[in-house]
Amino acid sequence: MLLAVLFFCRPVAAMADNCSGYTGYTSLGSCSQAGEWQYDSTNATYKYCNGTHYVSMAGTATATACTQAGDFRISGGANQFCNGSVWVDIPLQKINGYCSVTSSDPTLAGRMEYNTTTNTLDQCMGTTNTDADNWYIMNKPGPDGPGGGFVTGKCVFVTSTFYQGNLGGVAGADALCQGRATAAGLGGTYKAWLSSSNPNDPGSSFTKSTTPYIRLDGAIIANDWTDLTDLSDLNAAINVTEYGTQVSPSGGWCRTYACTLSNGNYCGLGAAYTCNGWTDSTATYSSRASNCQAVNDGSWSNGFSGGLVHDCNNSARLMCFEQ
Repeated sequence: MLLAVLFFCRPVAAMADNCSGYTGYTSLGSCSQAGEWQYDSTNATYKYCNGTHYVSMAGTATATACTQAGDFRISGGANQFCNGSVWVDIPLQKINGYCSVTSSDPTLAGRMEYNTTTNTLDQCMGTTNTDADNWYIMNKPGPDGPGGGFVTGKCVFVTSTFYQGNLGGVAGADALCQGRATAAGLGGTYKAWLSSSNPNDPGSSFTKSTTPYIRLDGAIIANDWTDLTDLSDLNAAINVTEYGTQVSPSGGWCRTYACTLSNGNYCGLGAAYTCNGWTDSTATYSSRASNCQAVNDGSWSNGFSGGLVHDCNNSARLMCFEQ
């Protein structure tokens, strides 16, 4: 599985892939003031707020010693901060755009601004107004930096809302997922990871993505459909809602309806474990509940390894995938 990456889901319905970004990010908690940046003594790094989450600005540690954690400097054309023991480089990636450095306004060199288009903290590194493309993203390794690059993919979330077993069938569950995505301003078409029969299951009805499946807080769940359904562990649990917030399950379980094997196929347990085809909200029927906190095969989807049976008069969430 690919390492975690921070992405941004954009509310543009016409886009084929609504999650996009650059590799090289680490999320350091939630925030709301886009452009704010500060030193994080717990994680020994500078971080900035992209409007929803703090993003680490750490790059490669140098061999040069320092003692004052949080000190910031420019050395050899590189931004560096002190982590308490050594200076750490902040990766720079050149992007298009003049920052209009002139002899009459030399203070623009080194200025940092928040870019609301790319959700990044950018810095002017030019020295004259003839320097082309002298804006730099301060912390994104990409095509011009050490590894990584721009990627796009399909958004995945677990619903912030709960439902009893009568979902209106699989089609009704798809509509619920679409409703949650619309409420959160997400573009694209969404379907529920849910089965009631074969071929009424994700393996038959989903568009099989060749791009990554991405959580709204930035983690890659799987590299593509093949990676998602290869019966190996997920890279990250599907435990973040349509609003980009992580759920807080009771007792470590985040119950989700599924009756779907982790290869995308129907679990084959019949009406007794699918709330009668997802049309019943009484204790007469049950569902094989999955755990959205899990990444291991068998628990993130069908829940067989946990053996959790969920009566249909209780409530659970849905896992929703952009198509």
